[in-house]
Amino acid sequence: MSALLRYFQTALTVFAFFLLGSRLQAQKVEPALDLGSGTQASNRAAVSPTRLGERLTIPPARQLEAADQVEKAQVQSIRDWNQSGKVPWRSGFVRLLHDPLRVSLPAIRPQQQLYSGGALGDSSPGQLAWAASFKVDRARALRIHLTDITVPPGTVFWVYADGRPTSYPFGLDSMDPQTRSLWSPTVEGDTVWLEVQLPAAAAAGSASFSVSEILETITLPEQTLNLGSLPLADWCLITGACIGTDTQPLIADYRKAVSRLTFVQGAHSYLCSGTLLNDQDPSGFVPYLLTANHCFSDQASASSLEAYWDYTATSCNGTIPSLYSVPRTIGSTLLATSASSDFTFVRLAQAPPAPRVYMGWDASSNAAPAGTPLDRVSHPSGYQQHFTRSAVDPSTAFSCLDLPRPNFLYSAVSVGSSQGGSSGSAAIKAGGYVVGQLFGVCGSNIEDNCDIANNRLVDGAFSATYPYLSGWLDAGTTPQPCSPGPTTLCLNGSRFKVEAQWRTPDGSTGAAQAAQQTSDTGSFWFFSSSNLELFVKVLDGRGANGHFWFFWGALTDVEYRITVTDSVTGAVRLYQGVQHVQSSGNDVTAF
Repeated sequence: MSALLRYFQTALTVFAFFLLGSRLQAQKVEPALDLGSGTQASNRAAVSPTRLGERLTIPPARQLEAADQVEKAQVQSIRDWNQSGKVPWRSGFVRLLHDPLRVSLPAIRPQQQLYSGGALGDSSPGQLAWAASFKVDRARALRIHLTDITVPPGTVFWVYADGRPTSYPFGLDSMDPQTRSLWSPTVEGDTVWLEVQLPAAAAAGSASFSVSEILETITLPEQTLNLGSLPLADWCLITGACIGTDTQPLIADYRKAVSRLTFVQGAHSYLCSGTLLNDQDPSGFVPYLLTANHCFSDQASASSLEAYWDYTATSCNGTIPSLYSVPRTIGSTLLATSASSDFTFVRLAQAPPAPRVYMGWDASSNAAPAGTPLDRVSHPSGYQQHFTRSAVDPSTAFSCLDLPRPNFLYSAVSVGSSQGGSSGSAAIKAGGYVVGQLFGVCGSNIEDNCDIANNRLVDGAFSATYPYLSGWLDAGTTPQPCSPGPTTLCLNGSRFKVEAQWRTPDGSTGAAQAAQQTSDTGSFWFFSSSNLELFVKVLDGRGANGHFWFFWGALTDVEYRITVTDSVTGAVRLYQGVQHVQSSGNDVTAF
């Protein structure tokens, strides 16, 4: 295979069979600026951490030795992975605690005391707080994984570095609904404090969780590039802060739409880039984000998503902010993904802070004819924002296997370049319209990112991606009411439409058949009406935490995906069961 691929692995799961009913309506949507009105800002910052563990100067609940002493093979494997051009770009690895920490918090409100390796006390009248620290010798940055979570709605989690004033809140809106696990924000340094604040109404025995692993971010010796001071003609990677409006009139908008993505998949963390997309609903901004399927394609990784915003120098050759000082959002819901045009589409668990730009898009089949200039802002190797310009090349001289036109766009680079970490970044044509997202590089010399003569950039074409996304991007101001049918349940006063699809190991697929049980509860069967496979329920929990709650239970190990639509707001949630695993769950912040 002469045309090697740097940024992609072909062994990917395709979820095309889960495609929702596509409505090929709008072909083009304008970019939009969000100044803060209508965004779904989190209210978690309304409280502050007590830092009671620091005040008591208690030792770490768990401590691990330095990675370069006991995990040399893991560190070397990350280096080998990145140097060989595999993707996504690896940034760290999961370290198992030799003695997992299980925490069960009591309902009583004791005086400040030591408890479960940490400190227990009141955060405010009637509210309980617990805090403990975890240390990994000589670590650059750490991220805690909480599992087996059972806490009341309204619980707030915090992480912060030892002795540093900045703290990072996170909550159940970022939790993986299937596994009831939660990744914290990343904290710089070798010690991370975890604090849990329970609401006053917490019931006895209802607050518990485990910590059995910590993600350690690795800095390799070769990751020391500083390209901010290099003239444009001297290097193929161009910092975005050095691009002015004379080169790209909308460069400031691009910077406000692009994020640096990190996520966990298996035993490692990875880096990619993503872009906010605008939709047709004028009532507010929904934080839809587009990236690549080869970055991630499952809900577990989507739940672990950490999106960094505004990671760019203050000016050309100016100061680059600390990565851990820029705004972040944690978690997302996987909405659609497919290898057919290499895309993944998610809804972020929180809206990124304004001002923010949601890029426009053009889904027409002739959106990017030959010669069309394409610009992109991305985070190569996880560095600050960089800029690339290319032009659509129709020549078949550069064609990679399994990347057929028109599902993929090929373009020749004229300014800048890209590398691992740029995957998923949007290809944007004049006017701020997304026409694709980065797959990688195709050519005869992909080992040299700067060889623009023998390589071409390859993007999944948005025109091929759009049919999968139209159900969200075409959302109107008046959502359709739920109408019960053979494959549709209408629950909780008929406000919520619930549908399901199944797939067997041999690839056979179908729509699950619906059976209403009560006004709030229903079931689905796959192969026979006498053999019920799924049960679902929607409850109005707004009196407890301001949300509707969704529960589901599977009596099958056949792969399935449940789609729940709020007919009042148009919001959509997806819940998936994997093949050969009997799974159930609940989402108490669903709507």
